[in-house]
Amino acid sequence: MATGTTSDSNLTRDELITLAYRKLEIAATDTLITRGAQALNLILREEDAKGTGQSKNLWALSESALILTATGTVYGTSQGLESNIMELSSAVFRNTSGEDVPVEIIDHNQYEAIGDKNETGDPTRIYLKRDDVTRSSQRLYVFPAPASIGTTSEVTGTDSLNYACIMGHTAAAMTRPITGQDWRVYWRQTGSAGAAWVTATAYTNGELIHYIYKRPLYDFDTTSVAECFTDPFFITNPCRK
Repeated sequence: MATGTTSDSNLTRDELITLAYRKLEIAATDTLITRGAQALNLILREEDAKGTGQSKNLWALSESALILTATGTVYGTSQGLESNIMELSSAVFRNTSGEDVPVEIIDHNQYEAIGDKNETGDPTRIYLKRDDVTRSSQRLYVFPAPASIGTTSEVTGTDSLNYACIMGHTAAAMTRPITGQDWRVYWRQTGSAGAAWVTATAYTNGELIHYIYKRPLYDFDTTSVAECFTDPFFITNPCRK
């Protein structure tokens, strides 16, 4: 028997719901599809809540950059920390030369064992203080804190949003946010003081923590896009909106 050569079979949200109703021999009306989407999101959030502590069954990987401040030790969402972190997977400290040095992710006891939490220098350890009620209330503790910070360039992207430089470079078409092929390596959508992007300009990054983290799967809000059923464990395929 011949086998396929691709693995791009996907179901949209509405196709999945329609198939479920078909198994029940029920015609999928618009009203029933809406109710099915509500039930599907409830199932997703229920499964997401299973597990012990922060160990969840369903998650996807995302990456982000936290731009540091001079002598700053504690960072929340108002300082640029992502609001949907389930667990940190890895992190590096990036200096103004663009060099990345791995930092250790420590737990509460390890952080409390640090004697002088006001020490300054290049960060070597980070601790995520979790909040079991709301992830947006979590705080990231950085040790030690950098004594001074380099300048972070900010520009306006082609979508009219503000972008901060996370990797120093000389601007070229491939690095322009957000139409350049490689812009995600050099910019993060944050900040509020962006100037016009100009090619051949030297843009700089300040000290930052670049981190990979587990986040919850997104709700099934979109009717036509393929969702997260290509991976039976939902681990590596984020439900795309």
